[in-house]
Amino acid sequence: MPNLRDWQESFRAKLRERRIELPPLADSTGLGVDARMAVYQYAYWIRVSESLLEDFPLTERVLGKKLFLKAVRDFLAGYRGYAPELGALSAPFASSLADSPGLRLSAAIDLAALAAWRTPDPAPRAPGSFGLHPSVQMLGSGRRHYLIWRQGDHVMRERIGIALRELLDAFAPGGKMEEIAERLEEKALAPGFVRESVAEWSACGVIV
Repeated sequence: MPNLRDWQESFRAKLRERRIELPPLADSTGLGVDARMAVYQYAYWIRVSESLLEDFPLTERVLGKKLFLKAVRDFLAGYRGYAPELGALSAPFASSLADSPGLRLSAAIDLAALAAWRTPDPAPRAPGSFGLHPSVQMLGSGRRHYLIWRQGDHVMRERIGIALRELLDAFAPGGKMEEIAERLEEKALAPGFVRESVAEWSACGVIV
């Protein structure tokens, strides 16, 4: 008979459809091992797929639900992790999509949204000091830039222009307004755009 660790690994592999046969196991339930494994496989698949569908809404929209679920199944077939929490699957699942540029970006945005959701509110800043909300993340390059942040009970996602990205980059290190103004001068942004953008994104909770 195999030891417990070997049997657990075989069970885990079978759940993820890695085509490894389970060692013999005494069955006193009247239900065969194959039938019981089918129940466990279905329950595991449903839990994981529902969790990843919830964590990767943008990626699911890009792929479509059918192809997304196929990507989940392919991921599970090769996954070797042992973490018991469903949330621990999000990052490795995103990594499994990295070979596709379009999916790599959508998965990164979804992961950023998850991180934003888990980020606590910032501590009060010193008077006259400004920066970005700690949940803020900016992704993308070239002409495609995305802003992700938590606003109350919601995670917000916005596609932004290069000028706004540069403005927010100036606020990212934090500091007194005089320091931020010096960074903004280096970027040669129009004063009117700076005034309007600071007011708008302060109201949205991005600049704090």
